[in-house]
Parts: sequence; structure tokens; C-alpha cells
Amino acid sequence: MVTLIYLLSPEGADSLTEELDSLSTSAHKWLDGLHFADAAESWLDKVVELGPILTDGLFRHAMDLYPSDKITEFKASVVNVTSTATTLHQAVLEAAEQHGIPLDTMKGELGDICNSMFEELKEQFPPPDEAPSHGNRMAMISTTLDRIEAGFLQFAINHGVSEEPLKSHSSSLKLHAQSIVVTIATQHHTGDLVEQHPDLAITLLVAAITMLLPELWLLRQVLRIFGFGPRGPIKGGVAAWLQRWLFGPAVPKGGWFATLQYLAMKAMKL
Repeated sequence: MVTLIYLLSPEGADSLTEELDSLSTSAHKWLDGLHFADAAESWLDKVVELGPILTDGLFRHAMDLYPSDKITEFKASVVNVTSTATTLHQAVLEAAEQHGIPLDTMKGELGDICNSMFEELKEQFPPPDEAPSHGNRMAMISTTLDRIEAGFLQFAINHGVSEEPLKSHSSSLKLHAQSIVVTIATQHHTGDLVEQHPDLAITLLVAAITMLLPELWLLRQVLRIFGFGPRGPIKGGVAAWLQRWLFGPAVPKGGWFATLQYLAMKAMKL
């Protein structure tokens, strides 16, 4: 069956009406329009405007696929990450204004930091033909999130953001971000969610991306760190490694990873 998420990709437009009976008429119209938006800004405006309607439908779909308290916990974690990211964003904006630092300068510096983290992290990942154990995957997730937190803290403190509340917010964000990644990337008893339940995995991923789009500054930097570029996964990055590990050199057209690439490329171009 074509899933809700597949409909967000170009290949899925023709199946729109038959697969989204659980969503409202406005959501139908919005999803239809996603495929024909002329500009990136128009696409983003549509997502932000009706994002809550879509995410509600996505989480209902996820519960249909896999009824579990884990879905509720996942949604709560995404809500927490989004609200905390908004708070951190506001703190950085206020610091920039107080110290007379142009926002473009700060964005450029943050981008340089994220590029540096990307180069560091890709050296720590094994070759794509070596599937890591569950323990190694957990260690890789923890290392990545620790490095992201450390880089952002250094960036924000250097620009005058108060250290104590900053650390409190960043710790909360990292805790819930780890919960999100662990839910999708690892399952103790059933194997990786992306392998065992690919429809569920991409449903949760796109729901998370949709909820984070209003905080595009954060989403874009996270995608950059994980190696998603405006033209797809960057060679040597985490995304390219994951692609080759799961699928080899060719990603199945219309599959969950292809759809994730499509959404990531959209976000990186905004």
C-alpha cells in the first residue's frame, strides 16, 4: 500500500485522494499543492500553515501501523524539541541584537561549525559494508548528539548567550532528540525500526521534519551535519553511509529513504 508519506514525494501525487481519507479536505488540498509549488518559499509556507493538520494525520497513521505508547512518547519528544529550539533561537537572536552582530554573520558561522562537525563525524563511522552492532549504533548516536550540543553551546556562549539557562535548554533538547533518534534507529527486541517497519519509520521521520520546519534554522543545520545537501546525501557523510548500508548503491524509487531525501533536499534549498 502507498503510505501517507509516499504521497509527499513527486511519484505519489496521483494516489492522493485514495490514501488520505482520514485527513481533512484542507489537508487534501494542501498535499496536492505541495507537488506543484513553484517556489521553495511557497512550499514552506504551505507546510507551516497546515503542518499541524498533517502531523495529526501522520501520527494517527503511525498508530494504525504500530499501536504503541512509543508513538505517543515520540510525539511528545518532537514537541519538546520544537519548543526548546524556539527558545534557543530567540536567545540567540536577542544576543545578536544586543551585541550588534548581523544575523547573516551568525548563520554563516553556525554553518561553518556544522560543516566542521560533519567532517569530524564522518571519520568515526565504519565503512558502509560493515553493519554496526546495536551497541555501536547507540554509541554513534550519543557521540553525534554530544558533538552537536558542544558545538552549539560554544557558538552561543561566544556570542553572549547566558550559559546556565542555555545548558539547561540544550540538555533537554539533546535528551528528547536522542529519544527521537533511538525510537527510529534502534529497537532492542525487534531490530531496527527502519528495517522491520519502514512505513512506520518514514511516517515518524516526516512528522518530525514537518513539526520542525517552523524552526528551519535548526532543521537545516541538523541535516547539514548528517550529510544531507541540496542535491542529496553528501559523499562520506552519515546519510550517504546509511544509504549504502541499507540499500547499496541504488535507492529504491518511491521508497522511504527516497522520500526522506526529497524532503531533506527541499528543506536545504529553503
